[in-house]
Amino acid sequence: FRNEAAEVLTEAAEIDCNVEFAIVTGHSFREELGRFMDDLAENLNCTPHVYAIENRLFGESVTVAGLVAGRDVIDQLKDKKLGSALLVPDVMIRAGEDHFLDDMTPELLAQELGCPVIVVHATPWGILEAIEELADDQQS
Repeated sequence: FRNEAAEVLTEAAEIDCNVEFAIVTGHSFREELGRFMDDLAENLNCTPHVYAIENRLFGESVTVAGLVAGRDVIDQLKDKKLGSALLVPDVMIRAGEDHFLDDMTPELLAQELGCPVIVVHATPWGILEAIEELADDQQS
């Protein structure tokens, strides 16, 4: 992740997008993702909100993003600042399917939170691509 993050930050230095959004992860990756998002925000002139989701489905000792339930995301982000979209890493979605472990879909999540939900590749490049799409959508 760090190697790709360095590459992304080099490319992102040429991009200026004034977009506000949120991104979620598990507690174990919060610090690493937060550092990357802080650097990306500075380079892109964007405003990310990084939220670590506590796992209530399996218990708070489970801290990885891949085991986060959709209901936990809703319950913990209901009154949070989300901006123009919520980015959800693809590792939170069951492989080959279109829902979280608790059968919540990204579409239902979007309805509950009142903002678009974008499933992104859980890589620095995937995050950058989603941010660029958000910026393009705002300019249209």
